[in-house]
Amino acid sequence: MSNVNKNLIIITTGKEDRGGRAIVGFCMAASSIALGIDTTVFLTLNGTIWGMNGQAENVKIDGFEPLTVYMDQFLENGGKILVCSPCVEFFCNLKIKSKTKEDSLIKGAEFAGFPTVTSIMAESSVVSL
Repeated sequence: MSNVNKNLIIITTGKEDRGGRAIVGFCMAASSIALGIDTTVFLTLNGTIWGMNGQAENVKIDGFEPLTVYMDQFLENGGKILVCSPCVEFFCNLKIKSKTKEDSLIKGAEFAGFPTVTSIMAESSVVSL
């Protein structure tokens, strides 16, 4: 067993699997944070979609709660969601109607680049979905 007491969960998949990997990732993240482990979720590539307002609504797969349930539990317990800043415009393919990109993020998420994520990765156990 590792001495690491931090987890980084990287979600790279968007809606192409109906949200299945995002649900599993946020379920793991909610479980991790509930166990008292400092946990960060990094949304990159197609996974950036989950950090955008309204995109996780009504996403559910059999055997699991809706995606928003896990996301809310994770954030309510102190989890951190980072969204790949350079990925958003290309991979989200959304017409951002807000004044700034930051206004389009879900409450509790923030933009981050690879230097930030790399520093977290250096001191964490990492899972990528």
